[in-house]
Amino acid sequence: MKFDRFLNTWRYISTFFVVDVVHWQKTPNTAHHWNVYVYICPGHPFFERIESADFCAGGFLPLHGGVSYHEWFYNSTGAAICKKIGSDYQHAHDSRFTGYSTEDEAWEVFKDAEVLIQFMENEGENEN
Repeated sequence: MKFDRFLNTWRYISTFFVVDVVHWQKTPNTAHHWNVYVYICPGHPFFERIESADFCAGGFLPLHGGVSYHEWFYNSTGAAICKKIGSDYQHAHDSRFTGYSTEDEAWEVFKDAEVLIQFMENEGENEN
């Protein structure tokens, strides 16, 4: 079996949410891709606030370029148990990120993740 992606994940775990910074490449010589995801679990105030799997539902989250990924996970009875919302770094003017292969080079991605973590921990109290 041949795997065709190279993947690194940095994870922050809190009681009712998880934030991931993900770096991946299709092959060693291709562009670098960066993503930030938040997994929101029942018990966090934003879990109920996000009422649909529509991309706009998580638009209040401080994500780079806005929400570009949205997926819900369900238990065997069909109840949502986790809401995964994320963003990528492949928007206009993001081409610099395709050359970043390390945490130090991609410091902006990690700074964005820290802002998201603080927002989640403060339950958006400084939200406009």
